[in-house]
Amino acid sequence: MLSGEKRRERPENSPSGDQTYYSLRALITTSRRKSQLTNTFVKGLSLLLNAPIIRRGSSNLKSIALQAIEEDFDCLIVVYTARGNPSVLTFYRRVGQRDSPFVIHGRLFLMGFYLDRHIPAFECLKLVLESPSTGGKKVFNFLRDLLHKEEKAKCHGIDLIVKDFGTKELEKMRLWRNEKLDPAILDFWDPIKDHLYMRLKIHHVWMPS
Repeated sequence: MLSGEKRRERPENSPSGDQTYYSLRALITTSRRKSQLTNTFVKGLSLLLNAPIIRRGSSNLKSIALQAIEEDFDCLIVVYTARGNPSVLTFYRRVGQRDSPFVIHGRLFLMGFYLDRHIPAFECLKLVLESPSTGGKKVFNFLRDLLHKEEKAKCHGIDLIVKDFGTKELEKMRLWRNEKLDPAILDFWDPIKDHLYMRLKIHHVWMPS
């Protein structure tokens, strides 16, 4: 369990603009160098985002991207590992026609995460912004540009809530004096069970200029 995590109410009015649920239509893979912890992380992310996993093995990214195109996925997520921990999530997306290639959308750099190992499968997601910081807004906009409106009238959905770090944590981070630091928290929250399944502590977002 996360220490200090309190029961929270589902937000009545989300700055995302509506209560519509969305889908990501993504496929997940890893870098060739991975760890058992990264494998566990990827399995959890797959269930939360309703995104199948392609085992990397000896395949290169080009062949995996071609498979994703053949299976009509619009997003490819590659999870990288550093010092045994998931460290970077690189997102590729397709633009243009149905057979168009993937282009890089950007990267989320992680500095920690929490994961409940007992995760049910979800079908769709809703993006919620609870963060006034620049880091939070960047994460929100980064994810929003990847989403598709879910056509089902009802689906088993997870809330992706973008929020800020606490004051004490932010003060500690400022001591790092890292110019790239622009932090935010991304919570995967089940609004029905009132339960947190995953929390990503994001160091910063990178997107191509």
